[in-house]
Amino acid sequence: MIAVPHGGLLDSSRIPKRRYGTVEGDDHTKELGEVVSNAICKTLGRCPHLVISNLKRTKLDPNRDIIEAAQGNPKAEEAWREYHGLIDEAKQKERVGVVIDLHGQSHRRNSTELGYLLSSAQLNRGDFNSAQSSVKQLARSSGRSGKDVMAGSRSLGAYLEEKGYKAFPSPREPSPGRQAYFPGFYTVERHGSRDGDNFDSISVETPREVRIDAGRAARVKFGQSLGRAIAQFYVANYN
Repeated sequence: MIAVPHGGLLDSSRIPKRRYGTVEGDDHTKELGEVVSNAICKTLGRCPHLVISNLKRTKLDPNRDIIEAAQGNPKAEEAWREYHGLIDEAKQKERVGVVIDLHGQSHRRNSTELGYLLSSAQLNRGDFNSAQSSVKQLARSSGRSGKDVMAGSRSLGAYLEEKGYKAFPSPREPSPGRQAYFPGFYTVERHGSRDGDNFDSISVETPREVRIDAGRAARVKFGQSLGRAIAQFYVANYN
C-alpha cells in the first residue's frame, strides 16, 4: 500500500490554516506516488492500494495525530478519519503486507531515508531492535534479525540501491551517521507492526535532488525505479 499524506494542493476555504506544527508540503509526492504505484502494477501484475491526501498541509497533516493534524476543525477531522480509514479498510482486505508512507525531504544528501521508528542513535550503535520497529511482524515471521530485515540483502534499501539510487539503511550504509534522518512518524506508528498489527510500515523520505531539482523526467525515472524496488521487496518478503 502507498500512502501520500503531504502532496496535496487543495486549499479548501472551509478549513482554516493550521495554527501550529509543520505546514510545508512535500512537493511532487502526489505525482511520485502515482508513478510508483503504476510501476508496481507493471512489475507485479497486481496494483497496490494508493491513498492520497489532496488537502494542502497547511489545512491538514494526516501524518500526525488528529489533534495536531486537524486542530479542532470538523471538516479537517473528517478528512483525517477518511484518510486513515481508507488505509485501515485496505489492510482488512489483505492478510499481511506493508504500508509505504511516501514523503520528501531536503537534507541535501541525495539519498532516500527509510524510517522504521528507530532513532539515528539506535542505528548508529547497531541497535536494529525489531521489537521496537515498524517491521516487527516481518522479522518475527521470517525469523530474521532486525538488521537483516532493515539493512540486509532483501531490504528495501538494498533493492533501491541496485537501481542506482542511494538509500539508507542499506547494506552499503546501514546507519545515518551524523546526517539528518527521519525515522518515521504517526502513519508508520499507527499502521506498522510495532504495536501488534499484522501489517508492517516503512517511511520513505525521497530526496529533493531527484524529486524536484532534476526535473520531471528524472522524477518519473526515479519513481519507476522506486516502484520496482518496492515490488521486489514485497515479493522477497511477503509473497
